[in-house]
Amino acid sequence: MGLEFFNATLPGVIPQWIHLSHLGVCQLGRSMVASYQQSGQQFVRS
Repeated sequence: MGLEFFNATLPGVIPQWIHLSHLGVCQLGRSMVASYQQSGQQFVRS
């Protein structure tokens, strides 16, 4: 469990991290857009 292990696993882990963070950003953006649309609809109704 030294630097060799770290260097061996890092290239495999980084793409997964990028993929997960990208998914998180997409979901966050979608939920922000959805809440924005809801507040917009409420504003139009009132």
